[in-house]
Amino acid sequence: MSRGHRVLLLLDRSSGSANPTHQSTESLARTVTTAMRRMYHSFAMFQLDIAGVTYRSLLWRAFFYSNRTQAAMASVRFIECSTVAELITGPMRDEVAIIDVRDEDFFGGHVKGAINLDSYQFSNDTAVDALIDQQLAGKGRVVVHCMLSQQRGPRCASRLAARLQERGLVQPAVLVMAGGFQKFARLYGDNPELVELDD
Repeated sequence: MSRGHRVLLLLDRSSGSANPTHQSTESLARTVTTAMRRMYHSFAMFQLDIAGVTYRSLLWRAFFYSNRTQAAMASVRFIECSTVAELITGPMRDEVAIIDVRDEDFFGGHVKGAINLDSYQFSNDTAVDALIDQQLAGKGRVVVHCMLSQQRGPRCASRLAARLQERGLVQPAVLVMAGGFQKFARLYGDNPELVELDD
């Protein structure tokens, strides 16, 4: 079974229907919303298509997000945890922003000073623009991560990079922390200068 089929099966199960062609309007809406929020925009478009949906605004939105996110993926680079640790404790720390795209688990512990914007928000241009304008102004580098930086982190970094490009902004540079918070915490979890543990 291909990765695409596995994802589609997951989405179908999450909507409570094993056959997208027989989904109710409400069930289909939940499936597509889940897909969009999880950044599976191309799969959301496919779901709509095989369900016979003719709402062009939804189809085009899914297509648009899928294409621009994939186009930005190639430009996203990874950065090692050790380099991140040096950046946030060094003389240039005010020029670096750390974005943690995890959900509730952010509050169990995170990179010190990290901004929390969960991955669902990255499918919303308004939320991404607010992040750029309010949190990233004057920053030279942005480091994005999730727990492992294998799925959510890279996808959100790609979306952020795409949005910066659309707005004609050359900075900040967008990087993904290799290994995610899991690796960072394993290396520096006992250092309060690098990791904050919430009570």
